[in-house]
Amino acid sequence: MRAGYLISFLVASIGLVQDASAADESQRPNILLIVADDLAISDLGYMGSEIRTPNLDALARRGVILDNFYVSPACSPTRAMLMSGVDNHRSGLGVMGESIMPEQRGRPGYEGYLNFKVHPLAERLRKAGYATFMAGKWHLGAGDGQRPSDRGFDRSFALMEGGASHFSDARGTSIHSLQVRYFDNGRQTKLPPDFYSSAFYTDRLIADIEASLETRSARPFFAYAAYTAPHWPLQVPDDWLDRYVGMYDEGYEALAAQRLKRQIGLGRMVDTATPTPLPPHVKPWSALTPAQRRRESRAMEIYAAMVENLDHHIGRLIQRLKERGVYENTLVIFMADNGPEGNDVTLFRGHAEFLTRSGIDDTPENMGRVGSYVHYGPGWATAAASPYRLYKAFTSEGGIRAPAFITWPAQIAAGRRHAFTVVNDIAPTLAELAGPEAMETPPELLAMDGISLVPMLRHPGEALRAGEPHGWELFNRRAIRSGPWKATWFLPPYGPGRWQLYHLRRDPYERDDMAAKFPGKFRKMQKLWSEYARRNGVVELDYDMDYDK
Repeated sequence: MRAGYLISFLVASIGLVQDASAADESQRPNILLIVADDLAISDLGYMGSEIRTPNLDALARRGVILDNFYVSPACSPTRAMLMSGVDNHRSGLGVMGESIMPEQRGRPGYEGYLNFKVHPLAERLRKAGYATFMAGKWHLGAGDGQRPSDRGFDRSFALMEGGASHFSDARGTSIHSLQVRYFDNGRQTKLPPDFYSSAFYTDRLIADIEASLETRSARPFFAYAAYTAPHWPLQVPDDWLDRYVGMYDEGYEALAAQRLKRQIGLGRMVDTATPTPLPPHVKPWSALTPAQRRRESRAMEIYAAMVENLDHHIGRLIQRLKERGVYENTLVIFMADNGPEGNDVTLFRGHAEFLTRSGIDDTPENMGRVGSYVHYGPGWATAAASPYRLYKAFTSEGGIRAPAFITWPAQIAAGRRHAFTVVNDIAPTLAELAGPEAMETPPELLAMDGISLVPMLRHPGEALRAGEPHGWELFNRRAIRSGPWKATWFLPPYGPGRWQLYHLRRDPYERDDMAAKFPGKFRKMQKLWSEYARRNGVVELDYDMDYDK
């Protein structure tokens, strides 16, 4: 079961949305929050993709598309902010739990799990009378007291780690987790033989929602569909494997150009946009051998099939809500957790040992099946993020801009929002819609630092932020934004080891460093970064962490 979309366009024209404090039980929406894992901003049909995603496209076109929605560069920090409304450096995931460095260990905000200084979203909604369910990836702590069943979910089926085989073998994705753990309502469990992640999570959410509707029909529900697709290893059931054969034989540069052309035609990009150049460490398609091209194109074929399969299961979930008569009053939020995965996972620490101990079979005939370990790499990720710069694990636009939209058929007119919005904004928005009890934060806990989107949803022209700064940091890669200005800081080989300055309104693709042209603004942005880092307890290092390498 699955549906989801993000918040941004409540009925300005209809005026049906009442203050949550005045809303009776029947006026409060059910909430379906869907998160895709490592999905690129251009991967969906409504954004110009060649991948078939009719269900997500229909939801997006009927709802409100968030054109400038931002997340963390990687999964668990994004999820920490999603589930708390508090910056990841204060909510416990200053860095992914499996990547904590000696300088960070033991520091506040670097606990490696959703810490106990925050009031989790599911707890807020449950306190306000919602039935709460989740299925999928948790990645916010596996210890006692840290699991979904401990953090506000009435029912949950959760993968504890950040990635896994999508089949029943439960292989992990690195030497840190050779086998992964699943918990069913707080108890460790084994997977059924016919398990496939997107299908199973959908089935589980459908069952939980059905049970809730049968036994507590007057109680609204909050369902969190935390899919692991299309995170590597790229795998699909056999009957999905060959749906895109030959589609990507022209290579990743061609894909970037094709998608960008369609985006321009759809009005998603300005007509002066050009594809992102390949990073220096990526070979152009023409330089690959025939065997390398065949393997690369096959990986992308499987990825595309995985995205279409995900869309299929989301469609099943939405159809079931319609059949039960609750779809019209269900707020469906959809988002991805970060940019596309362009990091070469074969360079991860202990990779050779992992492959040997896991018994991985990546022969051409087994790619995409049980026991394979396919990823699609920096060439395709650059194309998928294009025209934005870089991809997952970076605080450049390609790593932190994500597809997102919100649909609420009973109360929202279709449209687009260009306002700068961030993942921290979801929790306060949902809390406001759920009612005053959900908005309350116990005095000993951290207040949410996101901004409720409800005013913008009611009044489309209303500004959310008037240049207030917003910062990002992960793996010692940094960024600070204020209004249209953004500064980034990367160490070699990804940057010059100093701050660079960009004007996103003129240059959203971060190709024209304006630090020398605007020295005053450059100094101001560095000061804003220092204030952000101090306020949120960012532990700055003198080396690049390089995402588990």
